[in-house]
Amino acid sequence: MLVGTAPMAIVTSPSRPYKNFADVVAAAKARPEALSIGSVGNGSMGHLAMIVVQQQGGFKVTHVPYKGGGPMMADVMGNQIDLGIASTAALSANVKGASCVRLR
Repeated sequence: MLVGTAPMAIVTSPSRPYKNFADVVAAAKARPEALSIGSVGNGSMGHLAMIVVQQQGGFKVTHVPYKGGGPMMADVMGNQIDLGIASTAALSANVKGASCVRLR
């Protein structure tokens, strides 16, 4: 049974070299598990979506669970982790404020 859906986005700090998701996949394939991606927690939609994306794309990143979007975004913007994944609603303020970049 489907309970709900939400559009997801993957973001990174503007200082990171990734301009699109293809750049992330290429870097992850070159150095498996070297890239880190934060989510709002184990079993969150972002965490589970990223598992599927990795399986389909044939690459591996290291998952970093957070207790909410605020701490995760602080670490993305502060370059403590490479990427963050969450709903577009949760990330939109940071993307609009240009403190992070949404990857396409």
